[in-house]
This record gives sequence, structure tokens and C-alpha cells, in this order.
Amino acid sequence: MAIFLNTLLHQGKFDEKQIWSTTIHGLLTTPAPSMGTHAGLKVGYGTGVYSRIRRCLVWHGHGGDADGYRSRYAFLPGYDAAYAVVINTDNPGALVRMERLIEAELSKAVAKPIVTPLVTTPANPDFNGTYYPATVRFSQDAWAACESPRTWLRAEKDQLFVRIGDRRHTFTSTGNNQFTRKGEHHATMALVKDQQGVLWFVGELGNFVRIGTRHPNQQSPVPPFLPRCLPE
Repeated sequence: MAIFLNTLLHQGKFDEKQIWSTTIHGLLTTPAPSMGTHAGLKVGYGTGVYSRIRRCLVWHGHGGDADGYRSRYAFLPGYDAAYAVVINTDNPGALVRMERLIEAELSKAVAKPIVTPLVTTPANPDFNGTYYPATVRFSQDAWAACESPRTWLRAEKDQLFVRIGDRRHTFTSTGNNQFTRKGEHHATMALVKDQQGVLWFVGELGNFVRIGTRHPNQQSPVPPFLPRCLPE
């Protein structure tokens, strides 16, 4: 894993040999085009690698899990810092705590990025409402039956409060319907209205579409690939 991480940090090169091309490396570290990137988000899923914001730094990496283990690796391009961690138990909470400890120590060791003061704007209450996952990895039958956890959005001044099932998140509005986590300076979620007038909430938490919101003369459209029970 040390060799793999070292190669990632040097754009596909290890021991003076180019293991994969710089073009491929760019695909790894650049989010693929999506509604989120079109909305201005700088993080997302590349080719087998996703990016995320922690402590004002852009981390790239991936994780894995199965019965009996969990793993994660991440690296900081331009900072010569990376880590890999594997635990021999299927305990996501333990892995997350280890990630935070490791990333906190690495963040102290590298030069902190220069960040400008965060400019906040009022969140748009027109996007308040109930949203449903646009896609899922697991429990497809429950998703198709409209039984996946809903997501609720509520704007209050420059804050956007999000509840997904029992999980709660708070974001700060930074303009252009983009939102950043508390203490960060990069937007990781965005609200988007597509050409059909469908409202989407997209980014690091997943991709969600607003449902069941009635306008004076019509019901908001629901994309045809979503479960048919959602417009009800």
C-alpha cells in the first residue's frame, strides 16, 4: 500500500517508472461531469477515486468493506501526504474515528492552505421540502417501493438544515445555491433546477430529487426513472 500511495502522490510514477499515464491520473483526481460539477462543485467521483473536503484540504481516495473488515486510503496531491488503514472488523464507527485522527495529524504536518474569508448569503427557502434518493447502491427493492429514507431540507437565514432519515447535517449557504459544511471553505452540496423544473440536491451526501411539492396549477415533475409512487 505504501508503494501504491507513493505512486498516487507522484502522478502515476514510482521509482522513475511511469506506472500509469498522467492522463489517467487526471481522470482519477478530476470529478466526472455531473449535475454537481455543472453547479460548480469541485469535489465528486473521478475514475475509481472520489474527493472530499476535510480541514479545508481536498482529499482523494476510496474505501472498501465486506464481512469482517473495513478499509480506507486517501492522499493529498501536492502535499506529499497519504495514509491507508485497514481494520479486521466491520465497524464503520471505529474506522471513521481512526480516519479523523489520522487526517487531523496529517493536516497539522502539512502547510495549511490559504483560505479567504467565507462569504455567506441567505439560503433560498423555495427549495425547502422533501427529497428522495435519485439512485441507491443497496436495497433497490425498498427504493423502488418508495421505502428508502426521505431527505428534508429547511433554509433559515444563511443555514441549510438537512435531515436524511435519522441523520442531521448543517450547511452554510455561499451563494449560487452552493453549500459548505461548518468550518470548511469549499462547497460540497448544491441545489439545482433542471430544464424540466425538477429540483435536485446533489453532492457529497448523494443525489436527491424533490418530491410531492404542489404548485398552484400542477404537481412538480418527477423524472421517469424514479419510482412511480413518488408523485403521489
